[in-house]
This record gives sequence, structure tokens and C-alpha cells, in this order.
Amino acid sequence: MREVLRYIRFIVLFFVLSISLMVPRAFASSPPPPITHIEQWYIQWLDEASQEPVLADVMDQEHMDSWILASGNDRVADKPDGFNSAWIKIEVPALNWENPGIMMDVNYAQQIRIYTDGYLIYEDERNYGYETNNILLKLSPHYYNKPIYIYLKGSADASLLGIDGSVKLGDFQSMNSKYLQKNILDIILGGTLVFVSISLLICMLFVNKIYWPGWNSLCLLMLSLGVMTLTISPYLYAFFGKSSRVYYYLFDISSTFIMTWVFLFFEQIIGKGTSRILKYCLRVQLFISIGSMLWMLLSIVFGGEVLHLYEMIISYIFAASVFIGNLILISVLALYCVRRNRESIIISMGFALFALTVVSELAIYLTHKDYEMFYWKWGTLFFIFSLIVVLIRRIIYNYEQMMLYSRKLEVFNNELQRSEKMEIISQLAASVAHEVRNPLQVTRGFLQLIGHRSADQKDKNYMLLAIDELDRASSIITDFLTFAKPQVEMTTILNIAEELGQIEAILSPLATIQGGELRVESNFELYVRGNSSKFKQAIINIVKNSIEALPTKGSIDIIAYQEDSTVIIRISDNGVGMEESELERLGEPYFSNKSKGTGLGLMVTFRIIEVMNGRIYFNSIKGVGTEAFVSLPIAEIQ
Repeated sequence: MREVLRYIRFIVLFFVLSISLMVPRAFASSPPPPITHIEQWYIQWLDEASQEPVLADVMDQEHMDSWILASGNDRVADKPDGFNSAWIKIEVPALNWENPGIMMDVNYAQQIRIYTDGYLIYEDERNYGYETNNILLKLSPHYYNKPIYIYLKGSADASLLGIDGSVKLGDFQSMNSKYLQKNILDIILGGTLVFVSISLLICMLFVNKIYWPGWNSLCLLMLSLGVMTLTISPYLYAFFGKSSRVYYYLFDISSTFIMTWVFLFFEQIIGKGTSRILKYCLRVQLFISIGSMLWMLLSIVFGGEVLHLYEMIISYIFAASVFIGNLILISVLALYCVRRNRESIIISMGFALFALTVVSELAIYLTHKDYEMFYWKWGTLFFIFSLIVVLIRRIIYNYEQMMLYSRKLEVFNNELQRSEKMEIISQLAASVAHEVRNPLQVTRGFLQLIGHRSADQKDKNYMLLAIDELDRASSIITDFLTFAKPQVEMTTILNIAEELGQIEAILSPLATIQGGELRVESNFELYVRGNSSKFKQAIINIVKNSIEALPTKGSIDIIAYQEDSTVIIRISDNGVGMEESELERLGEPYFSNKSKGTGLGLMVTFRIIEVMNGRIYFNSIKGVGTEAFVSLPIAEIQ
């Protein structure tokens, strides 16, 4: 709690100091005059046969008849046939700012030169397909009331060339702040996607390869989207223009592979689709992506016509792959959504939000030509978020399956260890029992003979006590033999009601002596296959344990019923009960809660029921009682 309060104090102190530093600046300086928009300028088109333009010729008043009035409301001007470059003349009014600046968007120009008062103040030349130029310049005081001349040269394929929108004049610092705010979100969004994707790819190297599917394709998709968002922004070209050609080719590589990663993710998470359509689409898209990248490398090496052909066709390849790929993905998603596949439903929701933002912005753009599409990037984030949710669901599902398999494996290992122990004990018990049983019987016979001949009553009592102990030892040896060889050689169809009735008759007197009551309830139409004596022995062992666990007064209920194709025998008592640790050890060799118990009775019971293809499980609460459930496969009466 103290750490939380300390953290809150730090935040409050931080804001107070920030406000105290900002307030003096706010009162010390008055806001600059508002931005002035220049909506009209003059344009002069130059045909392809014209020589390198000379600024002095353009400034000559004799050529004023060739200037055409243009308006910022007309968006970018259409190039006349046979014309590939132009001069633009902007009349600059009086500048009322301490640090004046000019900002404009020039599109479809690969070569730009800006002059004022006969001096070159800006120059940029690009020999690749990125033709968006956001220009922000600081004007010197001696440029006041002097026109600005702009030379533009576009590519031969472009049908438009000129200034997009109005030319803005205002305070340089203020416009620079707005310029940065306008483009910085692309840098933050793209940089975040790139950083997160690379971090996850590095982390992926330290996990098992079985967790890679879905993870790798999502990271590569995020990386491609991040690089596209970074390299499509004019921010990099304006402030780090020396590597502008690298940005252009990075955008091409990312956009070419983006559908490949989408198909790979869908195949890894949803499946190969109907008739393996996603698998085939992935192969085709991968072939297109690799071919486009090799073509790009050839265009970089050879340039010329190869580069021109690449720049002209690559956009069509990208558009076609995205359009056809999205049609296939939408069809597959719709099919899986009909089948109520949750992953497909989540992805469809994310894709629907992305499509809604794109369609909405396109509608606004068609009605307001000066609208700049922005929110489609957030729609992309919605789509990525849906993919992340699907991947997390898959990871959680795989983890749950792994835990389930681990529990099953643990149970299997415990059963295997128990079986191995039982096998060892069985072999030992069989060998020991045969060797010990005969001497015990001989000893018992001699003790009976001595007892009959003895005249002393005290000696006879000792003899009877010794014979009882020998009988108890013989009973233990019989349990050993039954445990060692529990096979029921002669099996018949047993009527559960009749068998439980006989057990009730045998054990009722014992229950009464203990102060308890034995109740049996069974359907007469329940049948199992087994040996009658072995079955009785198994049930009697369980019931005797219940009788011995009864308090002064108690009851034991035996209920038999059918559940599907299984006969369930439920034996419950209200005795002392057992702890969870004791329940787990039931059936282990030599484990018993009784002072004179050996644990062999339940061992024998488990083995007999196991041979009858059944199983036993117990529920118990300390101080409340114990329930034993014996399940056996039902036998059909022919």
C-alpha cells in the first residue's frame, strides 16, 4: 500500500511540475496569427520535347500568356497529352509571422525544385514509384511579397501532376508541430508492430517448435504490416530521405508477402480448408511473393526497362492477390462460421471491423475529395487483435490438453507401477504360500491330537488358541493364493440379486453383533459373468470392512442398479470414514487401518473385480462414512 501511495505522489508531483513549466510559456508568448491558405496559383505545362527549363526564362514577362490559373479545390491537375513536366507560380502575400513557413502536398512528381527570388531553396529527385511529397519549408524574411516558382516533373505513366489541396502559409514552428503530429502516429503504430513482432520472433527461438505454428505466421504478419505502415508514411521520406529507395523496396517486400502470412496463419489455426483450398492458395501466394521479390532484385541490378516494368506491374499483382485472396478467405470464414467454429467467428468479427472502417472512409473520401484516410489503420489493429485472441485461445487449449494428457499419463504410470508391484508380490506369494501351507496343516493336526489326549483344561485352551492362530495364518495364505491366482476358471451368469441376498444372509449376524444393520436393495434383472464364490469373496471383503468401521449403532446399505451397459453395486456406511491420503492407498500391499489387518483383503478384492473386467472406486469423508462403487459389465441372457 505504501508503494502505491508513493507512486501516486510521484505522478501528482510530475504533473504539477509539468504544468508549472508550461504555464509561464503560455503567458509569456501570444499565439501566432492563423494559417493562411492560398487556393489559387498559376501553372505552365512543358512538353516532352522541351529542353532543361531555365528559371530566368520562366520569370520573363513575355511568357505570361502561357500561364494557366489553377485552383486548390480542383485537387491534382490532369496532365495534357504530350506534357510531362510543369512550372507552378505561387504569389506569396505579406508574411505576418516571425518565423514564416510554407507547407504543401505535391503528388505524382518524381523531380521537384523550388525557387524564390532566383535562389533554389528545395530540391528532391526520385527514380522510383513513391510520388507523394509532403513539403514544409522555412522562409527567410527577404522572401516577403516575392513569388515562388516550383518545377515538377512526373513519370510518363502518371496522368496527374501538381499540388494537392491548398498551399498553407503560417508560423513555421506551429506548422512543424502539426506536420509531426500528422505523421507521427504512423511511426508509432508501425514501430510498435515491428518491435513487438521482432521481440516475439526472438522469444519464439527459445520455446519448443511444437508451439511455433500460428505464433510464427502472426509475428510475420505483424512485421509486414508494421513495415508497410512505416514505409508508406511521408515522415521517413521527409526527414530521412537519403534511404528513401530502401523504404520503397521494403514496402514492396512487405506488401507482397502479407497475404502469404495471412494464408499461413489460417492454415495453421483453422486448417487446410475444404478440399485443401487454403494449402493450395498458400503455395500459389508463396510462389507469387518469391517471384515478385526476385523480379525486384533483377530490377535493382539491371534498372532501365526491367525497373520500369516492375514498378508498373507490381501494384497490379499486389491488388489482384489481395482481392482474390480476400474473396477466398471470406468464403472459407463464412463456411466455418456456419459450422460454428469459434476461431472463425472471432476472426470474422475482427475482419468485419476492419472492412467497416475501410468502406466508411472510402465513402467519405468519395464525397469529400480532400479527406485523408486515417482510421483504416485502427481497423487493421482490430483485425490483428482478433488474430491474437484466436492464437491465445489455441495456446490455452493446447495447454489444457497437455495438462489433461499429463494427468492421464500420471494415472497410467501409477497403474503400471501398481501392476508391477502386484506381479512381484503375486509371484512371491504363490511360492511362499505353497511352501508354508503344508507344514501349517501338519502342525494343526498334531495340536488337535495333543489337545484331545491332554487332561488338563488349561492345556486344551492353549491348544485351541494355537489352532485358531494357525487357522488365521491359513486364511492369510489363502488370501495370498487368491491374490496370486485370481483367475475365475469356471464362470457362469450370476444374478446380482441372488448373490447379494446370500451375502446378506451370511453377514447380517455379524452386522447385528456389531450393533449395525445391513440392508440390500437390488433389481432381479441384473446379470454379470463371473465365478460365484470369487464374487462373494470380493463383496464380503468390502462389506466386512464397513461393518468393522461402524460406530456403536450404524447401517450399511447395498444397492445394485444398472447404468448404461454397466451394473453398479454401491456399498455405503456411516462409519468413521477415511482421509484423502488413506483413500489413495487403498488396495496397496500391506496397507490397513486395522491393528491386525494385512491389507490383503482389499488387494484380493481389487484383483477379482479386475479379472471380471470391472473396477472399484471409493468416496469417503472423515467422520461421515464411506461409499464403495463396484462396476461390472452387464451380461446378456440368451
